[in-house]
Amino acid sequence: MLEVFRDYLKLSKRGRNYVAICPFHSDSHPSLSVSVEKQVWRCFVCNVGGSVEYFVAKIENLSINEAKQLISAKYNLDQQQTISQPKVVPQSEKDKLYQLNNLTMLYFKNSLNTIIGTTAKEYLHNRGYSEQIIDEFDLGYSNSDDLINFLLKKGYSQEELIKANLARLNYKDELCSVFKDRVMIPIKNENNQVVGFSGRDLSNTSQIKYLNSAETDVFIKSNVLFNLNKIPEFQKEVTIVEGYMDAISLAQNAIPAVALMGTNLSKNQISLLSKRFDKVNIFLDNDKPGRLASEKINSLLVNTGITIKTIDNNSQYKDADEICQSKNFDLLKELYKNEAEFELG
Repeated sequence: MLEVFRDYLKLSKRGRNYVAICPFHSDSHPSLSVSVEKQVWRCFVCNVGGSVEYFVAKIENLSINEAKQLISAKYNLDQQQTISQPKVVPQSEKDKLYQLNNLTMLYFKNSLNTIIGTTAKEYLHNRGYSEQIIDEFDLGYSNSDDLINFLLKKGYSQEELIKANLARLNYKDELCSVFKDRVMIPIKNENNQVVGFSGRDLSNTSQIKYLNSAETDVFIKSNVLFNLNKIPEFQKEVTIVEGYMDAISLAQNAIPAVALMGTNLSKNQISLLSKRFDKVNIFLDNDKPGRLASEKINSLLVNTGITIKTIDNNSQYKDADEICQSKNFDLLKELYKNEAEFELG
C-alpha cells in the first residue's frame, strides 16, 4: 500500500501512521494521513478519504475499476488480487447508521428554521429556492459542535459519530464536528435512506466550498445518484448534472434530474440509470472538464439501450443552477429544444 502512495506523495512517519501534504487542496501543512494498519487514508481538511483504489481513482481521474487495473499493472499484482478487501458489514450496523444519519438530518433541518439558521435560510432564498423545495430536499444548517452534544445525549458514542463521519478528533484529541457553518444537503440512496451529507460553506473562509461525507459503511459514492429517490417510477426521462444545486434547481422547475456529485459515472450508477430510464440528458458544466466528462459519459451509455442527448450549453452560464438562478427560462427551454413539456418558472 505504501508503495502506491509514495509514487504520489512525500510521506513522513507520525506514530503508527504516515502523513503528507494533501494533493486535493492548497495545503501547507501535512493534513493527509495514511493508515497501513487500517488500509485507509484521510485528509482532515478536505474530509476526503477511503481505500488506496479510491485515492488513485481520484488523483488520476479514473473510475474505481480503472484504478484497480492501473494498480495491478503498475505494481505487478495478480489481476484478481485486491489491495483492500471489502468488508461485510452486518445489516444491524447499517441500520444503526441509517438511523443516526436520519436523526442528524432532522437536527440540521430544525436548526435551519431557528434563529441560528437565519443566514443559511437567507442564502437559500437568495439562490431562488422556495420554502417548498427547501422542505422537500430536507435542507438544513450546521453551526458548530451542538450536534455532537445532542447526539451524545441521545446515547451515541464518540466512536459511532466518528464512524458516521459526523465528528472527528482534532490535533488535541478533542471531538469536534466535521461540518461547521454550512448549509446541509442530505444525500439519500434510491431507497430514501440518508447515507451521507454535503455541506456548503457559508463562512467564506474555508478552502472547501462543498464538504462531502467521506465514504462509510452505508455511503459509497459510486453507488448513489443524488435525487434518484425523489423521481417517480413512471418518469422515464432524466437529466444528469454534476452538482447538488444543479439537481435541486432543475427539480424546482419540474425537470427530473440526478447529480453525479462530480463528473465520473460508475458501473453501478449506469445500472441504476438503465433500470429506471429510457432517455438521459447529459447536462454537465460548460467548462473543459465538464465537456470531456460529457463525452465520456455518452460513450459509457451508448450501448445500454438508453436514448442519450447532450445538452449543449454554450451560454454565459456555467451550469443548470446558474441558468435557473438567472430565471432565463427561455434559454433553458431552448437547450432542451422543448422535447419535454416542462413547466418552467
